[in-house]
Amino acid sequence: MNEAEFQKQCITKARRRGWLVYKFASPSIRGVPDCIFIYKGQVIFIEFKNPSKAGRLSELQKRKIKELKQHGAECYVVDEMRLFDEILEFIE
Repeated sequence: MNEAEFQKQCITKARRRGWLVYKFASPSIRGVPDCIFIYKGQVIFIEFKNPSKAGRLSELQKRKIKELKQHGAECYVVDEMRLFDEILEFIE
């Protein structure tokens, strides 16, 4: 499974559980996480990576995630379904 398929599966799963999910694309700011997940007032940012461990965070992505966290945002890098499920369960 590639990163796009994995991301789509995660988004579908979250929406079925009642999450509001937006694919995040910022043409003027590169390096931002892939998606915003919202559930009962909780907002998290998730950067998806290929489950085969082929994908790595770029230096720019690392900086943007660090910046988000410094401003109090919850931000995760997810490359396996088990981790994604744990994040959703923790927030729910």
